[in-house]
Amino acid sequence: MIEKFNAVPYGWSEYDIIGLILALMHDGKVNLYVGDERFTPAHPQFFDRLSRISERERIRIIPEIEVDPKIKKEFTSLMREFFGRQEVGETYQDFAEIIQQEINERFTMPLEEIRSRRRESKSADYPYPGEREINTISMGVQKLLQIRDAEQLVNKFIEAQDEIDQWLEMIEKLLGFYKKTPISVFDDAVSTLQLYQNDLILIQNSDVQIIKKQITDILTKQEPYRDIPKLPQLINELEEKIKAEVNEQRKAIQVQVQTLEEKLVELKDYYQHEPSIAHYIDAEWQTFNRLKSNIVTETSIVTIRALVQQLNEHAKRVQDRAKQMEEELRKKPPTVVDSDGDTPSVVREKTTKKLSANELHRMFFNGRTKIETQQDLDDALKQLRTNLIRELKDHILEIE
Repeated sequence: MIEKFNAVPYGWSEYDIIGLILALMHDGKVNLYVGDERFTPAHPQFFDRLSRISERERIRIIPEIEVDPKIKKEFTSLMREFFGRQEVGETYQDFAEIIQQEINERFTMPLEEIRSRRRESKSADYPYPGEREINTISMGVQKLLQIRDAEQLVNKFIEAQDEIDQWLEMIEKLLGFYKKTPISVFDDAVSTLQLYQNDLILIQNSDVQIIKKQITDILTKQEPYRDIPKLPQLINELEEKIKAEVNEQRKAIQVQVQTLEEKLVELKDYYQHEPSIAHYIDAEWQTFNRLKSNIVTETSIVTIRALVQQLNEHAKRVQDRAKQMEEELRKKPPTVVDSDGDTPSVVREKTTKKLSANELHRMFFNGRTKIETQQDLDDALKQLRTNLIRELKDHILEIE
């Protein structure tokens, strides 16, 4: 253009021509572009590029097409309905800029925040809802914003009004979940299932399993939004049921713990005349009591069972070590003088004692004439065990 109006018959200077172009641009008659990007005085190199011939060759002048009054009316109505916007400008370029601004503010930016929040999902088993809606909006918006021609963009926007109306409903639903309370409720439900995951595998209680299924059904729904308010109550019910189940199993386990404790009491009593062994048992008793205390306070069935296993192993280890220490003592001389010169401690040597059938009968029945119930049998066996342990303290027993 500069070459044309700089030559005969016009003979205008290049700066006059640039000034006229800028005046037309100010009046909304033309727009300048570099590539597909609009070139305006807001650009930091705007005037520098206009003054350099090599840069001017890259600048395109696009005349502004007058907007059809019918298009303007329909566009203005949609902007008011969708975005509450009253002022829309006068040209296609004005309209296109408004479209891009509103699309970015209403869809693109919120979707970026939603995607960022989705990356914080607590479990791959329970992904956040809305993936279908997010993809629908994202692809639609991307397709719309790819249109570079202002007039085409405006026409396409008007054509897509039904889709845009759906996008607005979708984004409102998504933001209601991701930016408000529902996502926290969702996260709490997932965390609860993860916390009790191992226990839920072991618990066969039908009430517990039904509540768990109700929770997982909501969490895995494509659109769980209406059901999410039910989750806090379901989680509370699940925790109460699990707590009751844990307490029931703890009661059953306490019987095992009591039996182990009684065995250790017997073991200590058996070795009460062997100070070194008795001291060892006392020291290990602290570990036993710690594990026992943990069983009382623990809230997980899996952990309680693991503690009981540790308790069994610990009791067995104490018994084996006590036996080993006894054997080691018997290999030493019968009298051992303490290093401080105190009274020597004597290791007892066991003698062999033969028990007759009558003696075993007496130990077992202990004055009873008959055994009628299981409790009678348990008491008789306990009495026999006590009597035999008493004899074992000083003797190696043989049956006649």
